[in-house]
Amino acid sequence: MNWFFDQWIYKMGQPKFVVTQNYDDTKKLLLLKFVQTQQEDSGSAYQQVNYFRGKLQLEIDGNLHSVDLKAISENSFTIPLPQKPAFINVNYENTWVAEIEMQKSLQEYLHQFENSKDILARINALNELANIYKDSTSSLTNKEVIYQSMLKVADSKAYWRFRINVLSTLNTLLPKPFDVRMKTVLLKIIQTEKAWPKANAISVLGAENNAGNAELFIHQLNDSSDRVIFNAAVALGKTKSDKAFEALQKLVSKPSWKGQSKMAALTGFQLLGDERAVPIALDILKDNQSPRWFLGASGWDYPVYAATTLASFNKGHLGYEIILERLNQALLHEDINDVFSNTLLISILADSRGTEVFEILKAKYKNDKNAMNAVNMYEEQFKSALKNKQKGKCFLNQDPYAL
Repeated sequence: MNWFFDQWIYKMGQPKFVVTQNYDDTKKLLLLKFVQTQQEDSGSAYQQVNYFRGKLQLEIDGNLHSVDLKAISENSFTIPLPQKPAFINVNYENTWVAEIEMQKSLQEYLHQFENSKDILARINALNELANIYKDSTSSLTNKEVIYQSMLKVADSKAYWRFRINVLSTLNTLLPKPFDVRMKTVLLKIIQTEKAWPKANAISVLGAENNAGNAELFIHQLNDSSDRVIFNAAVALGKTKSDKAFEALQKLVSKPSWKGQSKMAALTGFQLLGDERAVPIALDILKDNQSPRWFLGASGWDYPVYAATTLASFNKGHLGYEIILERLNQALLHEDINDVFSNTLLISILADSRGTEVFEILKAKYKNDKNAMNAVNMYEEQFKSALKNKQKGKCFLNQDPYAL
């Protein structure tokens, strides 16, 4: 095994293959040619591999084949096949760390996308099909074929994360509102599936910003999955429906683990843009009496969502005194975790008085390198938030359920 460790551990470089195929219909043979095109780095002080060797797995129409590459510039292989393959997936499951260039037709990508047993190959084909769809030179016929193929996979029993990827890709490709076919698939997923796939379908449908979908999203606020509820609240906010505020207000008080209903409702309020949400967000900020953050990650704590909601309505000053008092108490008790929890909230609220806070923190932690790094980071966030405020911009909370 010396050669293996020599090329992958002790020497530099990685293989680059240009792969070509040719099927002889008379002899019923597939000819595959692998040409290694990697170049040595003349500026490197380390020894490099000239040519790589080893076994490489191929997937041909869903069947696995192995080829044994020799350490030469060009390797050729013949594989008996009864007919020309619909697709060839070189480097099955990406087991080789390699760059591979292989020209494929639209039909080959479609077959690989729909039928490969390698999820990475299917994702690669999905990306290539999306690029073809977006290409201004692609015909309407080809775009329709791609669209139908993606809908077929989205509505299949394929791995759910892959289907989410497909729906998200369609969301970027298609104009809004969606046509009947896309909407039918989305509604079917919402009605028949749970958790991640259902939440994703709600999110994609929410991209229509259509008030006609409001009742559907309101109904999903009663789902058993917090992930579904969050995406439904976001989608509902985007509809700008007259029914949205009351539904989101009820969601605030819905029992949930670690205040996740509050986070969902607050994000929906931000997108809805109804200022009646300001006192609700302020009450939620006041309600946070814990000396510690609830989930240990800022994207998952409802005080952050409350502060961001206030800032989104340019009302961050209303919460400043509340957080300043908590920050002072944390400083008094030398509670550094709570100090920086509240410093983050100060940076989000974007009240100009927060400048004084950072001067106090710099003086207190001037001899603590790690603490000063945190102070500087939050101060940069604070300054950025002030600039966005002056431009009339604000940031929305990140989706805690993002893939």
